[in-house]
Amino acid sequence: LGREICWLIMKAGVVNTTAIGMGGDVIAGSIYTDYLELFGKDTETKAVVIFGEHGGTYAQQAAQMLKARKFTKPLIALIAGKFAGTLPNSVQLGHAGAIIEGKWGTTESKIEELKKAGALIAKIPDDLPDLVKKVV
Repeated sequence: LGREICWLIMKAGVVNTTAIGMGGDVIAGSIYTDYLELFGKDTETKAVVIFGEHGGTYAQQAAQMLKARKFTKPLIALIAGKFAGTLPNSVQLGHAGAIIEGKWGTTESKIEELKKAGALIAKIPDDLPDLVKKVV
């Protein structure tokens, strides 16, 4: 989906300078906040788009960074997995890194935290180009 997101944004006339695929392993070499720190210092970066999923805490850590004003450029997020909340508790989704800790890590909690922090939220991938154009 990362390539599709880049293609959608480029098709809308917005230049992508960097695309990173992080994966969702339990032990990650880098997470959103590592990259947001770097992009925050980069004069070429005007906004950042992140794509997250159900499980894990990286998006919520990014939201905390926004709230603390440690990243001040526009952040646009697409968080997949809204359907997960409709499944019985006995059904588990994802991979080793898709851990839910209480509400921390659910799709809904990620979206809520990111919104509170000031991020723009895309409901579907096709929303991303307009949201990016709105802030750059």
